[in-house]
Amino acid sequence: MARENACNNYIKAGILLVLFIILDLLTKWLVISYLDDIIRPLPGVISLEKTQNPGIALGMLPGAQNILPFVIPVGIVIIAFFLWKTPPSKPWEFYGYVCILGGAIGNYIDRILNGKVTDFIRMDFLGHLFPYIFNVADIIICTGVGFVILQLILDMRRKSHVSDSA
Repeated sequence: MARENACNNYIKAGILLVLFIILDLLTKWLVISYLDDIIRPLPGVISLEKTQNPGIALGMLPGAQNILPFVIPVGIVIIAFFLWKTPPSKPWEFYGYVCILGGAIGNYIDRILNGKVTDFIRMDFLGHLFPYIFNVADIIICTGVGFVILQLILDMRRKSHVSDSA
């Protein structure tokens, strides 16, 4: 039964992974193909603005674009290893790694195809507090990091309750 549940988790993870990558690449294709000007669907809140990011998250390391195609796959393999080693008793962590992996692969494919990562979402309401432009993969990655952190908090609370009752 445990083996069947683990198998089902990996099937779900694979499906989610593919969906995340497709969603990310589809939105980037739409932006590259059709977004020429800034669009403000919610003025003062959010705008869509096409930009190409040669670096990593939030434009960091823009000069490292020559080594990123070699370094990023190592990170992807490490995340996949964490996913593989996460026990079924930690679902938030498991699906957090699925999200991180899906977003990382989406951005990596974009980098390989276009030489840079396509970003297009700007949170105007945050102004200078968060001036960065990002994409769907970044949202998926941040969601995954949140899930992993949530699992860590839940684990710490569980351990705290166990030690309190002992």
